[in-house]
Amino acid sequence: MGNKASEPFGTSTKVSAVAENQLEGVVSELSSSGSLICDITESQLENVPRDQSLTVQFAGHETIGLYAADHDEPIGTLVAKLNSDGFLEIEIVGISASEMLGVKASETVTLKW
Repeated sequence: MGNKASEPFGTSTKVSAVAENQLEGVVSELSSSGSLICDITESQLENVPRDQSLTVQFAGHETIGLYAADHDEPIGTLVAKLNSDGFLEIEIVGISASEMLGVKASETVTLKW
């Protein structure tokens, strides 16, 4: 494994560079709407592409790219974005991602590009 880089948040700080062009963290908590809030910070994503070359993988699911916080994707779309606190957040627009996908805190999240 590569160098560990993490910041305190939620219940875990497992973020690490696993390999070149790959970053791994965990779902630290669930938002009140069921979004998955990860322990990966905006500063850790500084050199990560935000386009379709980025995949965000977790619990057997995957989304492509990093969306703007104010995206206008339709209801039911799985997106990864930076939330207002500067953490990676995975949501299903208008639906609880946690309930729909059965994902709980401590699930591993892997970004590859």
